[in-house]
Amino acid sequence: MTNAVRFFVAIAACAVLMLPHFATAQTSGIIPLSLVTPDMVESRLGVLEFKDGVPSKATADKLFDNLDFTYAYRAFMDNMRGVSIHALREGLRSVGVKENEVIVFSDLMDAKSLFLTANADTIYVMGYLDPSKGPVVVETPPMFLGHRAGRLVSLDH
Repeated sequence: MTNAVRFFVAIAACAVLMLPHFATAQTSGIIPLSLVTPDMVESRLGVLEFKDGVPSKATADKLFDNLDFTYAYRAFMDNMRGVSIHALREGLRSVGVKENEVIVFSDLMDAKSLFLTANADTIYVMGYLDPSKGPVVVETPPMFLGHRAGRLVSLDH
């Protein structure tokens, strides 16, 4: 081995031996509690157990069951409005109301009415529009709720 190679190896060895002194972390060795997952957490699901931040099998099963329930609830709530509107349309069709027509209720709602959240002091007008064949113009009588200054309301598709 030449002197130049020996010199290079000596310098590399010194650098490697000195590296740990430069790379030492300056910490107290105590991990702040805000960064540590506790072994037990009280929750609305009950007690959740962890070991070194990892949930126990029972805790993981409980959390996945809750997540499944949450997804099911969300699927139900996100689709209830659409299903309700579809049922309303089918109900109107069953009594002869066609697309782009409306039915005006002659009586106020009462406790026997089969509507969710229906008011007992509102005259209801219901129908469904089909804008698939082009714009639809809805003519409303004067002073009709939603009527704008005697003009026709137009819905473009």
